Amino acid sequence: MNKVLKTLVFFLLFHNCIIFQIFSQDKAIDIDFLKHQDSHETDFQISNSKEFYAVVHRGENIADSIEVRTIDGKRILKLLPEDLVTSGRFSQNGEWYIYTSSNGNNGYYNLKEKKINVISGETCRFIDGDKKTYALYRLDTNWYLKCLEDRRTIQVAIKRAEDLIIAGHMILCLNADSIVTVNLEKYERKVIKKIGIDISAVIIDNNAQRVAFAGRQSLNKQIIDGLYYFTIGDTELIAGPFVKRDQQQEKEESKAVVPVSFAKKGEVLIYKVRSKMDMRYSDSSYSVKVDIWNYKDPVSLSSKSSMEDNSYEEHFEGIKLTTGDTFQVSRPGEMVIGKTDNNNYCILENSYRKYDHFWRKDSWQTVTIANIGDSSRKVIINKTNDNITDIKLSPNEKFVIWFNNTDKQYYCYNIAREQTSCITDKLPVAIYEKADFIASMKPYGVAGWSDGDSSILINDENDIWIIDVLGSKSRRITSGMGRKKGLMFRLMPSHAFETDLLVQRNDVIRLVVYDKTTKRNGFAYINSLNDSVPHLLAMEDALFYFPKLYYGNGSIDMGGIPPTRLADGDFLVRRQTVESGISYCLTKDFRHFTEVWRDSPPVGYVWMKTELHTWKNSKGDLLQGILYKPSNFDARKKYPVIFDYYEKRSDELHHFMKPRFSTCRIDIPYYVSNGYLIFVPDIIYKAGETCQSATDCVVSAARYLSTFDWIDTMKLGLQGHSFGGYQTNCIITHSNLFAAACEASGASNLTSANGELFGVNYQGGARHFVYEEYQGNLRSPMFENPDLYIKNSPVFFVKNVSTPLLIMHNKDDGAVLFSQAVEMYLGLYRAMKPVWLLQYDGHGHGTWGEASVDFTIRMKQFFDHYLKGEKAPVWMSKGVPYYLRSKYSGLDLEDIPIEE
Repeated sequence: MNKVLKTLVFFLLFHNCIIFQIFSQDKAIDIDFLKHQDSHETDFQISNSKEFYAVVHRGENIADSIEVRTIDGKRILKLLPEDLVTSGRFSQNGEWYIYTSSNGNNGYYNLKEKKINVISGETCRFIDGDKKTYALYRLDTNWYLKCLEDRRTIQVAIKRAEDLIIAGHMILCLNADSIVTVNLEKYERKVIKKIGIDISAVIIDNNAQRVAFAGRQSLNKQIIDGLYYFTIGDTELIAGPFVKRDQQQEKEESKAVVPVSFAKKGEVLIYKVRSKMDMRYSDSSYSVKVDIWNYKDPVSLSSKSSMEDNSYEEHFEGIKLTTGDTFQVSRPGEMVIGKTDNNNYCILENSYRKYDHFWRKDSWQTVTIANIGDSSRKVIINKTNDNITDIKLSPNEKFVIWFNNTDKQYYCYNIAREQTSCITDKLPVAIYEKADFIASMKPYGVAGWSDGDSSILINDENDIWIIDVLGSKSRRITSGMGRKKGLMFRLMPSHAFETDLLVQRNDVIRLVVYDKTTKRNGFAYINSLNDSVPHLLAMEDALFYFPKLYYGNGSIDMGGIPPTRLADGDFLVRRQTVESGISYCLTKDFRHFTEVWRDSPPVGYVWMKTELHTWKNSKGDLLQGILYKPSNFDARKKYPVIFDYYEKRSDELHHFMKPRFSTCRIDIPYYVSNGYLIFVPDIIYKAGETCQSATDCVVSAARYLSTFDWIDTMKLGLQGHSFGGYQTNCIITHSNLFAAACEASGASNLTSANGELFGVNYQGGARHFVYEEYQGNLRSPMFENPDLYIKNSPVFFVKNVSTPLLIMHNKDDGAVLFSQAVEMYLGLYRAMKPVWLLQYDGHGHGTWGEASVDFTIRMKQFFDHYLKGEKAPVWMSKGVPYYLRSKYSGLDLEDIPIEE
C-alpha cells in the first residue's frame, strides 16, 4: 500500500511539475505582439511638485495612451488609444494634467480634485501664464481663450493659433483686421491698430516688449510685402521696408520680407530679404530646356536644380528701430551660422563647396563677423581650404572660437583686439577623435565657458581642460584622472540641448563619467574650478547618460536624456539596462536613487541579456562586441547566430530596446526571443581596405564565438543596412563561413557608386566625399587608383559567393541608389547563386508601416529556413509572378529542404 501511495504521489508531483513548466514558460515575441505593443520609447513626465507622474506610451502601429499616477504609483487617470490623444503634459503651476486630442475632445484634469474637464474644439493649444493656465481653442470658426483656474472665457479675434502670442500677463491677437491686446489679469481688451494686411512670421523679443511680423497686401495688381513692428502698450504700428512685385508673375506664398530676431536689447530688428537674382541676360525668345553643367560652377548643377526656386536669393538686413535706418547684415551667398541671445554680433559664412572642399582648391571658405550695432563687418578667416568647423561666439560676445580640421587645433579671435591665436597647440594630448575615416576625425568639443568669457573649457578624449583664451595657460580641471584610469569625464548639462555651459568658478561642478572599456557609467563632481579633483559618485553597469561620442556614422547619443533638475533641487535620472529596462529615479546626491517608475521588458515573453566580449582580429587588433542571449539561454543547446554590424556599436551594451518591426535592420529583441543569438562586433577600418577590414573583423568574431560549445557553427548568418549592407556584400564575396545573409540598402560597386549623385532624381551633390574621405575610406580618386575601387567592390567577386543572399532595396532610395542592388542581384543571378531582391514601392532608404511588417516576416522566413531548417515560403521556393504583386504574398510555407 505504501509503495502504491508513493508511486501515486510521485506521479502527481511529476505531472504537476510538467503542467507548471508548460504554463510558466515565456512565449516568443511574434508578429501579433509587435502590432499591438508600444514599440517606441515611453515618455516619462513628472510634475514640479513631485506628487504626480505621467507615462506616455507611444506605438508605431497604435495610437498613444497616457497614464497619470500619484508618486506612490496609484493610477488616477488613463487615456486610451481610442481617445486619440496627440500630446499631454503637466501644467507649470502643477494643478493640471492637460492634453489634446485629434477627435476634438481636449481635456484638463484637476490633479487635486481628480476631475476631468473636456474642451470641445477642432484645434486646442494649452498655454502656461505666470501663475495660471489657459486653453486656446477653436469652435466652428471662432477662437476662444479660457482660463482653467477661474473658468473665464473670452473670444479672441484671430484666424490661426500662431496669431496669438503670450507676453507676460498680456496676450496679443493679430489678424488682418486689427491688432488687439488682452490683459489676462483684468480681461481688458485694447485695440492697438486696425489694419488690412495678411499677417505671418510673428516674433517677440526676449523681454516680451516688442513684436514684429511680416505683412502682405494686394494693391493695384501688385503684391506688397512689408515689415511691421510695435511696442506692447503703444498704439503706434510702424511699417518697415517694403518689396513690391507683380501679382500676375509672382504666385509663391513665401514673403519677400520676414522678421528673424531682435538684437541690441530690442533696439534693432533683423529680417530676411528674398529677392530675384540678376535676370539681365534672360531672353524671352529662348525656350529650350537644357541643363548646362560647367566645371567652374560654384555648386554642381544637380544641387542647383534641387533648390526650391533658384531664381531667388536671400540675405539678411537690419533696421534700427529708434531711427528707422536700415543696413545690410549678410550678403547674398552668406549664411548666418552663429549668434547669441545678446545678438550684438553674428557670424557669417560663405556658401562654399561643402562636399568638394577636400579636393577643390577653389572651394575656399570665408568667415565674417558682423557688428549689429554699427553695421560694420570684419573678415576673420579669409579664403581657407582648412575646413573650419565648430564656429561659435562666446556667451558675452568677446571672442569667436573655431576648430581647424587641417591642423586639428582650436583658434580664438579676440573681437576687441582683432587678433587671432591658436589656444590648444600647447596641450599634450589630442582634442579630436582619431577615427578610422578622415571625415570622422571631429573635435571632442567645447564644454563651456567661465570667467566672463576669458576661460574656455575644452574636452579631450578623457579629461576636461580650462584654457585662458588671452594667455593660453591651460590645465585639466579633472586633474588627469580620466587618462590615468581610462575614464571619460564631461560636464553634466541641465537639458539635452544645452551646449557651451556657463560655469561659475566657485560653484560645485557636476560631471558624468564613462568607462570606455567596461561600459560602466556614472557621476562625479569637483568642488570648484580651483579644486580640480574629481570625486566619483555612483558608477554602475548601466547607462545613465553620457554626451555624444563621435564615431564614423555621426554621433551616438549615449543615454539620450541628461538628469533633470526639479524645482526643489532634486534630480530626475534615467537608468537603463537591457535586462531590466529603463528606470526613472529621483536623487539628491547621485549616490542613492529612488525608483519612481520603470519601463520594463514585456512580461510573459522571452527577453534577452547582454555580454561584452573581447577578441583579436587577424592583424592583432583588440575588438569588442555585444552578445545578445535569450533570457532562457541553455548552454546545453546549439544556437544559430546572426551578426549585426555598423562600424563600432559596443557602447550600446546597456541600451534598452523595445521590439519593433524591422524597417531595415534586424530587430534584436524579436530574433533573440525566437531562439537566435545576435552578435554586434566593432569593426576597425584600414585605409584602402574597407571591404577586407569588415570581412576580417566579422570573420574573426565568428571564429571566436565558434569556440563556445553552444554555438551552431554551421548556422551563422549576416545582416546589415546601408553601410552595413555594403559590408554584408563584402563578407559573402570573401568568406564561405556563413549560411545566410541579408543586406538592406547597401552598395555593391564602388566604381559606379562613386560616380553617382545623391538623390533619386540626381538632385543631390557628388558622392566622391563618401568614398574618399568617409565610409569608403579609399583616400584617392578612382582615376588615380582604379584597382583600389575594384578591390573594394563586392560585385566583381560574386563568383566566390556560396552564401544565399536576401536583398532589400527600394527604388526611391536617395542615399544608396537602387541600381546598386540591381548590380549585385544580376551578378549573382548570372553566376547562378541563390539570391532574392525585395523592392517596396514608395519607400526609400528603409521601410515603414505595412511594408516594414512585410519585410519583417520575409526576412525571418529567410533566416528560419537557412539557419533553423524550417520550411521555405513560396516566394523563395517558386517566386511570385509580377502580375500577382499586391494580390498574393507568397508567404505560405512549403516543405522544401535546404539545398546542400
